[in-house]
Amino acid sequence: MLLAYAAANAAVIFLLPLLRGDAMAFAEWSKLIAATGHFHIPSGTELMYQRPLVYVLLGWAWRLFGIHESIARILSAGFGLLLVGTLLRLGVWLGKSSLEVGIIAAVLLFGVSAVPVDFTSCLTDLPTAALVAVAGVALLVVESPGWIARATAGTAACLAMLAKPSALAGIAGLAGAVLLHRGEEVRSRRVWSALALCAGCAVALAYDAREARALDMSLMRFLLGFATGGFYATLASQSRVGHLLAFDWLGPGLRSLLGFAVVYSALRLAGVRHRGAVWIAAPAAAVWMLLGAHALGTSEGIGAALSLDSLTAKLVMLGAWAAIGAAVAAAGESQEAVSRHRLLLLVVWALPTTAAWLGFAAYETRLLSPAWAPLVLLVVSPHVGILAGGSPWLRWCGTVAALGVAVVSAANLANVDGLGIPGWHTIAGRVAAGDYDRDSLRRTLLPDLMQTVSAVEPLAGARGRVFAIDGKLRFFFPGRAIQAYPRTCGELGGASAFVLLTDPDVQEYFTAHIGHPGTVEWFLSCRYPKMDVVAQFGTTVVFRIKQ
Repeated sequence: MLLAYAAANAAVIFLLPLLRGDAMAFAEWSKLIAATGHFHIPSGTELMYQRPLVYVLLGWAWRLFGIHESIARILSAGFGLLLVGTLLRLGVWLGKSSLEVGIIAAVLLFGVSAVPVDFTSCLTDLPTAALVAVAGVALLVVESPGWIARATAGTAACLAMLAKPSALAGIAGLAGAVLLHRGEEVRSRRVWSALALCAGCAVALAYDAREARALDMSLMRFLLGFATGGFYATLASQSRVGHLLAFDWLGPGLRSLLGFAVVYSALRLAGVRHRGAVWIAAPAAAVWMLLGAHALGTSEGIGAALSLDSLTAKLVMLGAWAAIGAAVAAAGESQEAVSRHRLLLLVVWALPTTAAWLGFAAYETRLLSPAWAPLVLLVVSPHVGILAGGSPWLRWCGTVAALGVAVVSAANLANVDGLGIPGWHTIAGRVAAGDYDRDSLRRTLLPDLMQTVSAVEPLAGARGRVFAIDGKLRFFFPGRAIQAYPRTCGELGGASAFVLLTDPDVQEYFTAHIGHPGTVEWFLSCRYPKMDVVAQFGTTVVFRIKQ
């Protein structure tokens, strides 16, 4: 399974340009660093400066070796491999030196819906998860951590914060787990380990405070960005209950396994032994998936939790319940391979990020990335006793569980880089025809975007400004594209072109948060500046602004 994902990601690295919208928007910064060598740019925002690690590294790599999008993908894949390696090591720790448990944890990571999509996309969620996991390895896995382990953990904490501020919750949870960790019998040593994490975060926060001051905003606003108000707060509140009840925190493929693991962990921490916890958790998870969300009246609960419209969904459900069934069948014979103490450490590690995600960002599963490592380990924990081996019956049950996990993870294989099966068919057809040109592939996979770029280029010329709602245009017009929702006609003055999106979500945002309908007719009615429509591709409309 890991080899299949390696092959798919290798093909993406060497064939495809960047396709994810946020990655293309933030890579504008990298392009400008490559061109000028300057850290600060005129179009810089708090969302850009709060995550310098990936895009500054990419900018300097492009400055040294030229702007090649494969470099961006290789950088992202490096962080991905780091996450796989650290999760494998954490799995071995969880399974008390069982390599099998580590391998299953690494395989199960690809069951998280965002991981295959983001592995080479050059977004910051996966690097954040990897660096938080590195800190976890340094302080939880290493016995009696010395100054090298603490320095590694502190550095990883600092870099994680510089990758994305959401790492702060993951580091806070890890610090709590370190303080509870029995691996260091001397309490003062645990305190020093936690302080190493705090020191790393302090360095990153000092950088954040400096940038916030330069942008004339509070540190809290700089760190949170748009998460606490407006459209995204509304979106989070609408998604929160459905995601919480459906247990799709890690994506739809892991709903059943995560629900089973959460109930199992709660029972174990309440004092129930492994056998009883497994036997209670399995039917409880089944009943919850079947009846719980419906009984609580959520619109996204039962329908989302049991959507079996495709063969893939049926196979995922079969694989998940095969793994759960194997744990139930072996519960009478398997030992409590995971102690309550280690379960407690994982829960404490995951809790702050999960709570913050439910509070501010439940609309997007990838934003839970600082808690991916402990949550994946929690999903694995009920199966450790059978994966670690023992009697022939345990080995047989372990094989069934491993195959079930492999099926769950394999379901995401087609979604590498968000391509889906149609995307892979398109790529196969172009490669079979001998067409390896990245721009040609981008025109095929993102036709509306590339037609928009072609329509805007003659309007903007070499120096003209572009006002756009779609951030991907910043990649093609670095330093000249303004990404915003215009509140007044006058804000468009000075731009040569305006690109409007007319899909329902954008129109709803204009009406609810901007104060005008944001329709084509509304912008054509502007007295200053005057504009006219020069092209329309799908839901994208290109205006020429008359100066």
